[in-house]
Amino acid sequence: MFQSKLYFWMTVNLSFMTVLYQATSVSAAGECTLDSCDVLDRIRVLETNFETIRKNAALDCPSGFVYVPKTQSCFKLITEKLNWADSTKRCSGLSSTAHLAILNDKDKDTAAFEYLKSLDYNSADVKKCLADKHSVVYTAGQRQNPSDCKSDFVWKFDGGETMPMEYTNWASGEPNCASNKEACHVYDRADYTKAGHLWNDIDCSGAYCSLCEESPLVFE
Repeated sequence: MFQSKLYFWMTVNLSFMTVLYQATSVSAAGECTLDSCDVLDRIRVLETNFETIRKNAALDCPSGFVYVPKTQSCFKLITEKLNWADSTKRCSGLSSTAHLAILNDKDKDTAAFEYLKSLDYNSADVKKCLADKHSVVYTAGQRQNPSDCKSDFVWKFDGGETMPMEYTNWASGEPNCASNKEACHVYDRADYTKAGHLWNDIDCSGAYCSLCEESPLVFE
């Protein structure tokens, strides 16, 4: 499964770079070659084409997903409260390349929270998930060995493949593996309509909402 995801990414990125490379042979004023094009013209075309592709990518999010600027991903809040394992299956069942959100850099982390912050808080489903004082949302983060509090956190796919958790943004004192049971990663926030967010660890058996992610132009 992970290999297929990687293949899709490589294919998309190669196509993406090919389009951008071709764009550098066309100036803002008209046709030109790579040798004759003014460098600034080539940069302008490159930037324009990049923005066009990003806007088109937003149209390629699956139904129910929302494209968020700063990333190449789409997000969807699953308002059905499930444990972590079932949340993982729920997300991966949405498409061949959907999965629980992987917040592997600051931009992705910020974009995911901006998505949660932008939701309609008059909606009963959103209120059910995020309006409580202790509103947590599952992501793909889990300890490598869920039964070992000393085990490192990683990002996990439904098929069992993992990615290292190199970027982190834990709340102060977290992860603390309270009661030797907290092996799953969540967003934890009293009010998602305000700025700022927290990472926390929690018992994977708890029933909570979850944040799914999909990469535009990658899904089948």
